[in-house]
Amino acid sequence: AIDLYDRKLRVLPPFMHSLTFNSLRRLNLSWNQLTTLPDGIEYCMPSLRELKLQHNPLVTPPDCIGNMQFLRTLNLQCCSLQEFPQCLLITEHDCLQVLRLAGNNIHSIPPKRTLSEKPILHHNYCPQHSLAQLRLLDLSRNSLTSLPLAADSVLVGCDHLEQLVLSKNKLLSIPSHVCRLKSLLNLEMDNNNLASLPAEVGDLESLRVLSVGNNRLQSLPASIGRLEKLEELRLENNQLSSIVAEVGNLRNLRSLFLQDNDLKDGALPTSLRNLKKLRLFYLFNNPIHKLIIQRITRNTHILADEEALEAVNLADYLLVYGIHP
Repeated sequence: AIDLYDRKLRVLPPFMHSLTFNSLRRLNLSWNQLTTLPDGIEYCMPSLRELKLQHNPLVTPPDCIGNMQFLRTLNLQCCSLQEFPQCLLITEHDCLQVLRLAGNNIHSIPPKRTLSEKPILHHNYCPQHSLAQLRLLDLSRNSLTSLPLAADSVLVGCDHLEQLVLSKNKLLSIPSHVCRLKSLLNLEMDNNNLASLPAEVGDLESLRVLSVGNNRLQSLPASIGRLEKLEELRLENNQLSSIVAEVGNLRNLRSLFLQDNDLKDGALPTSLRNLKKLRLFYLFNNPIHKLIIQRITRNTHILADEEALEAVNLADYLLVYGIHP
């Protein structure tokens, strides 16, 4: 490994592109002042597996990254990027597993139809497979307003993707093809402008965490009840006035965040008593006044308005507002 973290570098030291590092696996160039990388540097480190470039003023990702044949982890966080790194799409290499692009100014993900207009880096260019091995894609803290539709999406074919982070963007909707990512374990879409979730969200059969807090959701699709492996559901700070009964089918749910919504008396279904594994249940800042206690499980931590918690034994009861026997 070579670590050149925070060296105030504007260009790479000459030895980096004048020698060949056949055994180099990890290169850390983060927190410098690099605006690009030298042409051909990928041939000086043919076995590179991990490249850290976060916190450099790159603006445009260097094309040489697309030629790094065995690269598995790429960190381009906070690099002032204006666009998705198309050099990763116009390539035949498909080893990349971790791609971190958070904290940039990316406005869109290029649709596949536009990639044919770009110069091909390799003769076997196959864009639908260039991200085929991706496990983690972090696009949080950007300026995305939409995602490409299925026919044009580079996400189609990412069959191994486990974590998709789209938090703190400007997304108005999520296309249904995102729900075809069968390996997805963690889907984070909080702090956007989402008014609804796709009706097909229940198709994410492997999902463990669904985070859609701080949006404009007014209701949930009934298919959410098919997320049998879901352990954490974050719905805080939306505009929900009711919760669909199917949420009670989430038998593995451990954390449920419903604070700061518009839930009134009777808004929560009796099916919530089926959530035997629930350990965190947040309900404060909802216009619920009638407190009804159902004995559901032990060892559940509840965070609600203080006046509703008086004289309640939290070790014996799960507080549920609005559930009628």
